[in-house]
Amino acid sequence: MKRYPWVKYLKRSQPDLPYDTPLYLGNHSNGEYFHTQTPYERKLREEILKAGDERARKLGMDRREFMASAMGFVTALSVIQQACSSEQGPGANAANGGPVPQPIAGNSGATSSPVANTPSAALAPAPGTAGEPTAGSEATAGASAEMPTDTMMSGPVSGGDASQPGQYCFDVGGGVDPTMCEDAARQVLQHPTFIFDGQTHCFDDAPDAAWRSAPPAGFNESLAGLVGARCSTPADPVSCVGRDDYVRLIFLESDTTMAVLSAWPYGQGPNDPNSNPFLADTRDWVNVDLAGSHRVVNHASVVPWIGAVGMDMAVSNYGVGGWKLYPAAPGNGFTMDDNVGRGFIEKGIELGVKTFAIHKGLPIAGFDVEKNRPRDIGIVAKDYPDCNFIVYHSSICAGQMGSGFTCTPMEGPYVEGSIDNSDALITSLIENGIAPNSNVYAELGGAFSQMMFNPTAAGQWLAKLVQYVGENNVVWGTDSILSGTSPQGQINAFMGLQHPMLTPEIKANILGRNMAKLYCVDVEAQRCQVDSSKLAVLRQELNQEFGEYRSVLLGHQRPLGPTTRREFIRLRKWYDAMGMPG
Repeated sequence: MKRYPWVKYLKRSQPDLPYDTPLYLGNHSNGEYFHTQTPYERKLREEILKAGDERARKLGMDRREFMASAMGFVTALSVIQQACSSEQGPGANAANGGPVPQPIAGNSGATSSPVANTPSAALAPAPGTAGEPTAGSEATAGASAEMPTDTMMSGPVSGGDASQPGQYCFDVGGGVDPTMCEDAARQVLQHPTFIFDGQTHCFDDAPDAAWRSAPPAGFNESLAGLVGARCSTPADPVSCVGRDDYVRLIFLESDTTMAVLSAWPYGQGPNDPNSNPFLADTRDWVNVDLAGSHRVVNHASVVPWIGAVGMDMAVSNYGVGGWKLYPAAPGNGFTMDDNVGRGFIEKGIELGVKTFAIHKGLPIAGFDVEKNRPRDIGIVAKDYPDCNFIVYHSSICAGQMGSGFTCTPMEGPYVEGSIDNSDALITSLIENGIAPNSNVYAELGGAFSQMMFNPTAAGQWLAKLVQYVGENNVVWGTDSILSGTSPQGQINAFMGLQHPMLTPEIKANILGRNMAKLYCVDVEAQRCQVDSSKLAVLRQELNQEFGEYRSVLLGHQRPLGPTTRREFIRLRKWYDAMGMPG
C-alpha cells in the first residue's frame, strides 16, 4: 500500500499524532443523551490497539499509519466480532455493558487470524459482490414493492431470516487476511458511490450572527461543555461546530455525497443559533459557493408556539426540503394524530412540502415517554397516504425513560405486538395496515452508531426494519457532526456488517438511493455533478496526500459532545433552565 509520511508533517512543537481506534469507544454525547464508556468498551479499545500494534509491527509500518488504513478498520471490526461471538449470546447489548472481551487470535502469540475463525461463509458476500448494486437492482427493488401485502407483512423480503445474528465476517476468498492486506481490506469496506446522510447538524458561528447580540442564557457556557477540549477557541465554542467544520467533516473527510441539514428543538426566534434561516443559508453556501453542486437539503423546524405561520415563512422566505418535528419535547406536547399534529401535516400538504421527519424513541431527559412512542405514525400514514413520514432514530428505545440508549435489552428480532423499542414502530404499521415500502421510513441516525458495536444485535435490528418497514424505506443517517465527528466510521462499519438480508443491493438502497427517492434526487445525474464539483476535487487531493482514512489520525477521535458526566450535567442544567429538550 502507499505509505503516507504522517510524522514528517508534524512540527517538533506539536504533540504526536494519536494512536487510537478508528471507531470511537469513549464517553460521548450529541447534546441529547450522554453515554458513559463501559468496561466492555474500555477493554475492547485496548484489544483493538493491541491487535493494531501487532499487525503494524509484522508489516513494518508505523502503528498510527496502520490504523489509518483499511486494514486498521477491518482489524477493529474483527476484534468486535470476536468479542461478540465468543462472549455474548444473540441480542446481547455490547454497547451498554456486555462482558469483557477476550484477546483475539494473534494478541497472545496465537498464529490464527480473525478470518480463520469466521463463523460462516454462508453469511459472507460472494467475491466481488460488495459495493455498488449489480445490474437489475432497480428491478429487484421494484418487484418487492409489488408483492402482496400479506406476504410482505408475514415473511422476510429478499430472502434470509431476520432473526439470524449479524456479524463482521471477512471471508474474501483465497485465504487472504484483510487485517494484513490492504487490497483485501478495501474490498471488505467497498461501498456504493452515492451516500445520502439523512440527519446532520451544525450551528451558526458567524461573528455577526443575529443571535450573538442576545444569545440564549448560558448558551456559550453550555456549548463549551458540549464540545469540551476539542474546541481550539474555548471563548467562542460555537466556532467548533459551525458550518466550516460541518463541510470539512461531512464532505471532505467522509464519502458522503449529499446530506440533510436538520434542525434542533430551539425557539426559532432571532436568538436561535440553529434557526430555519441559518439552515437555508448554509444550504446555499455549500451548494452554490463551495460545491457548485447540490450537496445539502435543509429541514425547517416546526414548533407549536409558532404554528403554521412558521411553515408559511419557511417556504416563502427560505425554501425547505422537509419538516422537523419533536412531538414529545417539553413545551410541545402533541402527537401526529391530534389536532396540532394533523394541522402541521395538512399545512405541509397545502404548501406542497409533504415530507415530515419526526423524532421518536431515543429517550431524552424531559421528553414525554408516551408521546415519544410511534403509536401515531401508522395512523397518520394511513390517513395521509400522499405524505412521507421519516421516523428519526427508527424509534430505538421508544417507551423508555431517561436519556439516551437506556433500554434493556436493546434491539433484537421483532416481538409481535410490542410497543417498545423499534418494535413499536413495526406494531403501529401492522395495526394500521401499512405495508413495507409504503410512506413510512426508518432513519438510522444516532441509532446505528450505538448498535454497530454489537454485530449480532445490529444485524437483527436492521433486518427487521428491512422486513417490516421495507428495503426501500430504511434510510441512512448518522447524527453527525455532533454525535461523533466524521461519519466515515459508521459508513465503513455498515458495509462491514453481514446479514443474509443485507444484500449489496439493499445496502446501496439504504446508504443513498432510498433517501434520494424521498427528496426527488436523480442519483446518477447527481453523482456525476458532484464528482466534478470543487469540493470533490479538493477531497481527491487530500486523499492523495494524506490517505482515505486520514480522519483516524487527524484528531477526530474525541466526539464533540461532553465526555465527562460533569460536562453533560452542566449542559442538561442549562437545557432545563431554558425549557429545552436537548
